[in-house]
Amino acid sequence: MTCTKLDSIKVASFNARGLRNSNKRKALLAAILEQNYYIVMLQETYITADMVETIEHEWGNEFVCIHSHGTNHSAGVAILVRKNDNLKIQSKRNDNEGRMALVNIDI
Repeated sequence: MTCTKLDSIKVASFNARGLRNSNKRKALLAAILEQNYYIVMLQETYITADMVETIEHEWGNEFVCIHSHGTNHSAGVAILVRKNDNLKIQSKRNDNEGRMALVNIDI
């Protein structure tokens, strides 16, 4: 999505309670797009290292995904930043335990 100016941005935070199921991921993405969120923080994604590429492929057209994967039954966090000319990711970090993802964005 390209805009010339952002007057405001919508930010949301969700406890995902697991995103291993593709139907659940599709439903969440549809809800995020419908509500027009620009930045979304997800907790308890239960995303494992082997799923990262799949999720980035599914959500990559709309969002940049900064994540820290956990196990298939615990942890995992992600920050989704909508692709937009006015949102510039300056830096990003994560841990290796599925507990922390950080992003610095210029608006």
